[in-house]
Amino acid sequence: MDFNGKNRGYCFISYYVPADANTAVSILNGFEIRPKRRIGVYKSIDNCRLFIGGIPVNKTREEVRKNFEKYVDGIVDVIMYPSMENKNQNRGYAFIEFESHRHAAMARRNLSPGSLILWNVPILVDWAEPLPDVDPLIMAQVKKLYIRNLDLQMTASDLHQFLTKFVTSSTIYKIHKTFDYAFVHLTNRKSAEFCFRAIKGKILGNLKIEVSWARPKIYSKSYSAHQPINHFCSSLPPTLRKQ
Repeated sequence: MDFNGKNRGYCFISYYVPADANTAVSILNGFEIRPKRRIGVYKSIDNCRLFIGGIPVNKTREEVRKNFEKYVDGIVDVIMYPSMENKNQNRGYAFIEFESHRHAAMARRNLSPGSLILWNVPILVDWAEPLPDVDPLIMAQVKKLYIRNLDLQMTASDLHQFLTKFVTSSTIYKIHKTFDYAFVHLTNRKSAEFCFRAIKGKILGNLKIEVSWARPKIYSKSYSAHQPINHFCSSLPPTLRKQ
């Protein structure tokens, strides 16, 4: 509510069960609440992840966690990726996952810009872009794998040869390899699940590969970046909508 006692044209509703929230979105998004006035209903994400920039490239995940635990509470995990050129170095940034949104918000406030110096360098702390919340029923149909921490010199043919140790060549529909990651398209979910389990944690070219399910294209960052902003309540007058 504003100081004048009026609301801001939106509200948040919490559900006990995620499935109920999904149902509410599917039923109420676009609902005509009064003549010619429809409401927009979208899932709100409690972001529990912070982006940490300015980390010296020679620091490890354990060193980053140990230092940040001196200043903030509720750290669940520290996510760091090796440099594409030198796997013994990090990329100069990390993500810190907290046990709740409140812990993340308190950490961001306590580590405001300019207030944290580690390893004799200023550290940048800000919200990380939240991961898209994809319906589990949709993810259960995905047949595409996302594989990262691959050697830069590895080709799609090299990766295909490695994968055929675990699944037949006919089940691999397409491989898109770029930099140190790849997307592997399989012909059916059963083969994709078998391949996922078989290659998870395997060593390929002296590197331990990471595998996860690839999100559908409409949930990717590149797709979202080219879509018009539509996450506002359409019952608000256009002059009050903040895009």
